[in-house]
Amino acid sequence: TTIRNKKYSVFRTLHILTPQYVNMFSPNEMKSLAIAPMVTGPISLLSSGTLMYMMRKSSLKLSTTSRRLFFVLCFYDCVYSIGNGLSTVTMPAETGIFLASGNDATCTFQGALLMFGSSGTLLYNLSFSIYHLCVIVFSISDTKFGKKYEWILHSVNHLIIIFTTVFPFIANRYTSAGIVCWVKPSGSLLARLFGGGMIVIVFVLISISLILISAHVIRQNRKNKKWKMTEKAKLLRKKTAEKNDPHSFDLHAMRM
Repeated sequence: TTIRNKKYSVFRTLHILTPQYVNMFSPNEMKSLAIAPMVTGPISLLSSGTLMYMMRKSSLKLSTTSRRLFFVLCFYDCVYSIGNGLSTVTMPAETGIFLASGNDATCTFQGALLMFGSSGTLLYNLSFSIYHLCVIVFSISDTKFGKKYEWILHSVNHLIIIFTTVFPFIANRYTSAGIVCWVKPSGSLLARLFGGGMIVIVFVLISISLILISAHVIRQNRKNKKWKMTEKAKLLRKKTAEKNDPHSFDLHAMRM
């Protein structure tokens, strides 16, 4: 019975954004789920905003590719934090969910904020991984990457972000989903992409880049160890030769 209850609890948590599973939570659980984002959202907003301020005020500012990518990542995290911090307040009052006091317009606003922020955060996390993959594995300098490839990342990222945010708005797909407003659940490919497919794709791509980076670092460490062992062997042979024939060493030193 205990094992079944644990599985059931995990199952409920995984379906938190699906409307038909809202009733699976008790009133106290729903209150906790509604209040928690109101605490974590402002904390996340303050943290990312502080990082952006510190980067702008530092001597380096946004002079490197990595700092620019991280700055934009923090921006999108701020947007997502604002949407997340609104919690259930923007949901239509007729849903009867704890603290819900909004309407369809406010729900759409929150859904767009969450989609805009989450898409940007995901894509710039991926961009950060791609940047480190190019620098570490393919030995592309920060300057070269900034001149040749950075604009491609920004362009592709923002096109995807705009599409994933605007399309559900045009199609009237934003609705109350669990404890937040999100894209209306559907069996279509686009709905699956907006609902969680992008998370899976980004997770797989970041995992692949991390595996490639780790493999490269391991190979480099092995080469460095071999080189150090070779240098130690040469030094040991030299010392051995000096001990066996000290006169030749003295003659060599005099010539120097």
